[in-house]
Amino acid sequence: MHNREDTSGCPVDIITQVIHLPVQLHVYENRNVSLYRLFQNTGYAENHHRISVEGIEKALLDNEPLIQRWFDYSSDKRADEGYCLEKINNVYKIGYLKNRKVTVIDTYNSRADACAHFIKMELEFLRKR
Repeated sequence: MHNREDTSGCPVDIITQVIHLPVQLHVYENRNVSLYRLFQNTGYAENHHRISVEGIEKALLDNEPLIQRWFDYSSDKRADEGYCLEKINNVYKIGYLKNRKVTVIDTYNSRADACAHFIKMELEFLRKR
C-alpha cells in the first residue's frame, strides 16, 4: 500500500483511517467487532513512529465532527483500564482509568489538541497489547 505523506512526513492514508476508527466501530457495533480488530487493519502498528500528534491534530481539524466522535467513544468505553478524554470546566483532560480511579495525565485548552493526544495514547495502548 502506498501512502501519501503530509508535510511532516506522516502517512495521510493511515491517519485518515485512524481518526475514523470511532465511526467504523459504530458501523460494526452490532457485529461484535472491537476497536482493536479495526485498529489492526489501519497499518498504524507498522508505521507508528511516523504518525505524530501534530499530524493527527491537522487531520482532525480538517474533519472536526470526528473530534466529538472520539469524545463519545471515550465516554462509552467499558474497559476496566485505559485512557479517557473529558471536558471539565472548559478544560480538556486526558486521564488513565485503573482500579476504578482516574488519574489525570494532562490538561489542554484546545479540544483538537487534547483529542489528538488521546488518539495517539489510545493507539499506542492498542499497539502494545
